[in-house]
Amino acid sequence: MIFILIGPPGAGKGTHSDALLRDFPCTKIATGDILRRHIKEGSSVGRRCEEIIGQGRLVDDATLWELLEPELTKLKDKAVILDGYPRNLAQATQLQEVVASNPIRAVVYIEADDNTLMERLCGRMLCPNCQSIYHRKTRVPRQAGLCDNCQAPLVVRPDDELEKVRTRLDIYAAETHPVVNYYQGLGLLKAVDGSQGIAAVYEQIKVMFRTKMV
Repeated sequence: MIFILIGPPGAGKGTHSDALLRDFPCTKIATGDILRRHIKEGSSVGRRCEEIIGQGRLVDDATLWELLEPELTKLKDKAVILDGYPRNLAQATQLQEVVASNPIRAVVYIEADDNTLMERLCGRMLCPNCQSIYHRKTRVPRQAGLCDNCQAPLVVRPDDELEKVRTRLDIYAAETHPVVNYYQGLGLLKAVDGSQGIAAVYEQIKVMFRTKMV
């Protein structure tokens, strides 16, 4: 069975999907993680993706499916959480056709306004070694500029710089938000207010997830 977390950049999809992994017997497929892994490994598709992301653009559908399809195939008999996919109507309709034998159980839509998202994204810092995420206001590392877990120097992702964040939010509004209406029409959508505290948002997601896992 497949569960989808959808929402704008910075809405908390990664945070809440990781929490679900701790509480339920499931596996996460995060397109962002797959992209970063290929970039780090220096694969041909990773190099293509690095150039696109560095320009503040989204990776094209064909390239993203090239990365995602093998992961779905490996986990076809598992409960899977999709984080970051689908991000447009073409991807949503393709996924609906491909997963006929492993149906989508629910789509969680995490809502948040642009001001909240800008503050979250522009304050983020990443450990390039263990992928831990910090924030200048809400999750400050114990030692400035260094990861608490492995002491690697923290970096700001190129796509979390101010102008690129604005570009990402504009692209989301134009391309990804229509997917919300698509899944609402299929009766799969559940919306939660992502501007609340992490615990409050997750409690709503967890209740829905528990119900749909049965």
